[in-house]
Parts: sequence; C-alpha cells; structure tokens
Amino acid sequence: MQVTRAVRIDMPYLLLAYEDQSPDNLYYLDTKSGLIKLVHKHLFDLRDLTDEIERDRERYLYVPKTDKSVLLKDLRDFQKQIEDPSLVSVLEMAFESPHQLSSFRKILEGKSNYLERFESYRTDRITERVNEWLNANAYKHDPEAKNELDENSADFFDDFYDDEDDED
Repeated sequence: MQVTRAVRIDMPYLLLAYEDQSPDNLYYLDTKSGLIKLVHKHLFDLRDLTDEIERDRERYLYVPKTDKSVLLKDLRDFQKQIEDPSLVSVLEMAFESPHQLSSFRKILEGKSNYLERFESYRTDRITERVNEWLNANAYKHDPEAKNELDENSADFFDDFYDDEDDED
C-alpha cells in the first residue's frame, strides 16, 4: 500500500501551472516546500534551477500539461447546464474560435451570473483533476501540513494563508 504524504502546497499557482498550455513553460512541484517551480528558457536562474531539479529528482514532481480535449469537455459540460437556449446557441460560436476559453468567457460576460458560475465550475473541475494527480503520485494538499520549508517559502505561506483568512 502506498503511503500518501501531506504537503502544504501553493494551490493557486499549482492550478495555474496545471492549466498553462504554453509549450515554453514547464512546472515542477517541490514536494518538500510545496512551492511550484517554473522552468522557462528566459529565466535568469534557469541553469541553477534545472541543476537543482536534476540533482534531486525525488523532490520535484513534474506538473503535466492538460490535453485541450479536457478544456473542450469542460466547456461543453457547462454549456449543458445553461437554461437559456439563446445563450446556448451563441456559445456555439466560441467553439469555432481558435481561443475557445477566452471566447466562452467573453460571451458569458454580463449574462446574469453565468461567468461567475463558469469560473467556479472550472476551478472545481481543475482542482478535482489536480487532487487526482497528486493522489496518483502519493501526495495530498494539506494547508496545515508542516513542510521542510526554506526561508522564502515559509514567508510566502504565512502571508498567503493569512490573506486567505482575512477574506472570510
């Protein structure tokens, strides 16, 4: 039986990394600090970062890119939840665009609370997939977990979770 390790993860950044379709951006989850590391050819410290990832392969978990078909399925599934037949037909135009997601959002702007519902729906779906991916790799996000933090990540998490508490 595989033991699941609880890690305090920068979830907003992990969700962003998981959905980033740019072929130039690669992301790694630092399983000790919970931070997400971006690898991009134009980064100032690229060599140091890639050396660090290569040296400690067990520590860094590659964040996979999602397939475009997953986005299209999410758009179609949300479209099926819309009760307004005229809006459903207008949303069909978004699927003709080379930028389906931004077109979908643009159409939903100003349409009651549909855009807000859509953003919530997408975040829930992405979070679900990220949690499945973490679980498949024997990790789970736990905001209360005590990571093997370095100085910068400790400050980051303290600030981040304090800000979240202020929103409640």
